[in-house]
Amino acid sequence: MEEKEIFPKPVIEVKRESPHVSKGKRYGLAVLDIVLFLVFSVVFNGLLNLLFALWFEQAYVTDNGVLTIFSVVNEAVALVSGFLAIWLVFRIRKLPLSGLGFSWDGADFLKGILFASLFYVVGFAVCVCTGSVEVTDISFSMSSLVLSLVFFFLVAVFEEMVSRGFLIGRLMDGGVRKFEALFISSSVFSLMHFFNPNFALVPFLNLVLAGFLLG
Repeated sequence: MEEKEIFPKPVIEVKRESPHVSKGKRYGLAVLDIVLFLVFSVVFNGLLNLLFALWFEQAYVTDNGVLTIFSVVNEAVALVSGFLAIWLVFRIRKLPLSGLGFSWDGADFLKGILFASLFYVVGFAVCVCTGSVEVTDISFSMSSLVLSLVFFFLVAVFEEMVSRGFLIGRLMDGGVRKFEALFISSSVFSLMHFFNPNFALVPFLNLVLAGFLLG
């Protein structure tokens, strides 16, 4: 008696560039996708900021935490704008969003949280021991802590989505070697911090190395 599969295994297909397309054309398409992403993200960012500006100005104009709240809202707008820009580029190119590489695994998520926490604790301890950092006072504010966590979570998702998910994926689809793509994305990752306080050559190089390690 022949056995039949009641629930056949799903087949997941991720569309890539055809191997028959020349390397030069694939590279050109990847560069075009990146340019389109930049244009779309600027447009979406401007439109969303325009929509939110009046409401948030009215709601928080007298709030002492206006700068912190504004930073969170601004980062949320950047994240949504970036996602919409990537979605539109992928839509035009008929590529699936799964190409960004995002997936959910609870165990990996916990490992990542533990690794990041250990990374910062060890780094901070080294800075304190070497005298690079001096603790002069300790204060605690739950609202400030929550806003900071939300802000940096949004920053992390945005930077991973753009520098690791989109840039590396499009560059490698364009025929760029993986370590070259990683170096380019790491350089872009560092330039994304251009407006950070005290940004200079050494912080730029440190962020390139950090981006390379994270990538």
